[in-house]
Amino acid sequence: MQAQDVQATSQQRALVDPGPVPGLEVVLMPPSGPLVPKGGSRLAAWCLKALGWRNDFPGLPDPRGLFVVYPHTSNWDFPMGLLYKWSHGLPFRFWIKDSATRLPVIGPWIRWVGGVAINRKAAHGVVEQTIEEMRRADFFWLVVAPEGTRSYTNGWRTGFYHLWRAADCPLGLAYIDYAHKQIGVQHYVRCSGDMEADFAALARYYEGRTGHHPEKAAPVRPYERTRSRDAEQP
Repeated sequence: MQAQDVQATSQQRALVDPGPVPGLEVVLMPPSGPLVPKGGSRLAAWCLKALGWRNDFPGLPDPRGLFVVYPHTSNWDFPMGLLYKWSHGLPFRFWIKDSATRLPVIGPWIRWVGGVAINRKAAHGVVEQTIEEMRRADFFWLVVAPEGTRSYTNGWRTGFYHLWRAADCPLGLAYIDYAHKQIGVQHYVRCSGDMEADFAALARYYEGRTGHHPEKAAPVRPYERTRSRDAEQP
């Protein structure tokens, strides 16, 4: 997707409400208004509305950036995320375990909708490769579920943080909140470089957001490996 394929309208600008995110620098929309991809699916938007979900999207502050999505506790998160992506015509990419992309029929489809295969046992270098790809592209937004699994884990994988800090790009704070039936993003923030402080701010921001299985949501803090055979995941 080219940068010129996005546009800003007065209607989208009216939706922008950056608001404060205590502890993090909020990324404001450009003076010309947010970037809004063309070609959103009315059918996907209708499906979300028919299911009773509020669909939040203020536009994008930059042609390149990163999203974290939290909580991620259910297989239902994937189709809900796709409906959201399609409803706004967002050509987002997303990290997904490489085994999923090798499945017959489903694997090629996952890559077609934006899946980027990640080898969890050899994740080193993924951040650097992603940064290079981001810098080469006219438009590049990547979605990451930092828990790295739908099961309970003791924190967030830190690959997204290293990418966020190194790329110096906006981070969209996305959510799929089943308790309030809200999906989307409202705020974009900058990395301070202080991981402990940034995670504390993210934890405060996401307080009250509820996954499909609340008991499986990881605490918002850096993941701690408890077994030597655990491989660091992005």
